[in-house]
Amino acid sequence: MSTKPVQRAFARPRSRIRRGLLLLGAAASLAAPAALSVHPAGAATTSSITDVVNKASLNRSGTASVKVDGIAAGSAILVRGRALSNVEAVADPASPCTMILANRMVQVTDFNGNSQPACLRSVSGGEIDAVAPDLPSLNVDRNRLATVEVLDSSSFDGEGYRVVASTQTPLRAIEPGLYAAGNGPGNRVNFGPPAGYVVQVNPDGSQGFQYDLTRPVTRAPGQRLFLVLYGTGIHNRSNPPRSTVTVAFSGPQGTTTSTASFAPEAGNPVGRFAFGLDQVNVEIPVGVTGTVGVTLRIDDPTQATGGNAISNTLALTVAG
Repeated sequence: MSTKPVQRAFARPRSRIRRGLLLLGAAASLAAPAALSVHPAGAATTSSITDVVNKASLNRSGTASVKVDGIAAGSAILVRGRALSNVEAVADPASPCTMILANRMVQVTDFNGNSQPACLRSVSGGEIDAVAPDLPSLNVDRNRLATVEVLDSSSFDGEGYRVVASTQTPLRAIEPGLYAAGNGPGNRVNFGPPAGYVVQVNPDGSQGFQYDLTRPVTRAPGQRLFLVLYGTGIHNRSNPPRSTVTVAFSGPQGTTTSTASFAPEAGNPVGRFAFGLDQVNVEIPVGVTGTVGVTLRIDDPTQATGGNAISNTLALTVAG
């Protein structure tokens, strides 16, 4: 079964970029936030990148047959590896974009050789928390690879900042991930209650709210329930009707699909927030009860590999 949507409003070549940094290094340092939390990160060792993943999903798909192996432009990402930094540092959250943090920079180069810096949130030896450069500064192709480099702004080679570690990964327009309650450094949860809330709409139009989704969601007689989800890698989907966003609720009664009443789209800032955060609103269909899996799907033949992109699955309990 399905429910009808309800409208609710709740580049340049790599070599030039790197040489340019030689000239702009002082200015870039001035742009770094003043408030940093810095801690020793241990002895130096050989640096390497293990993978680059969607921060919300950790590249886990809610469908076993779908393998997620890329990131989306403008999404929150984690660059994971070994000896990526010799200190731990956290950027000032008031800074809209910190490109250099504790002498580290993350640079993404698309298949055409255009390079752009990521915005950094934290760095450590094993992980860099960042937001990938967004469209249209980079070219994306669902079947081609981009290069992700960790650079040392205090050291130079013949072209610019020294490359600490490098890897390649697919760079796409969309690659959705949903945040779970508790997502964050040191507390990564990818199967648990959503990081969001529920809007309870009464028959007279008045509204109530349930913010703690670790407890069962309650529905009074006649109420409609709208689930507000937070994720990343969603907002560059094609403009409707060329793309649709649905959420599957899978539980003891089977799977019920609901079309999102709101989801961000390309060229529209509504529903997009700082640090790659996207918002999706969807109605919880009547009849969905018990503990159910919540999985977001974007059908977008233009942007998605195979025509669709599927998020990780979270768990929500709806009282019967």
